[in-house]
Amino acid sequence: PLCVSAGTGFVGVRCPAHAVAVALLREAAIPVAAPSANRFGHVSPTSAQHVLDDLGAHDIAVLDAPGCDVGIESTVARIDVSQAQLL
Repeated sequence: PLCVSAGTGFVGVRCPAHAVAVALLREAAIPVAAPSANRFGHVSPTSAQHVLDDLGAHDIAVLDAPGCDVGIESTVARIDVSQAQLL
């Protein structure tokens, strides 16, 4: 759906390593669509407080769990039938 792809025709898929995020996804037992926990161009958050500092002015829910060890920016790969491109 366009609401998941932001009108681009593409979708991002994340594979979290944090035990609480993995448990949440297992419990949901369905795909979960959610935005990034930071604004475009901002550093990846490593705690719930970082998310609230960046996005707190919006009506959001934040799952608060012990912080991540590191904030690693996403690697984006665009895959289509004619080409593969690392962005």
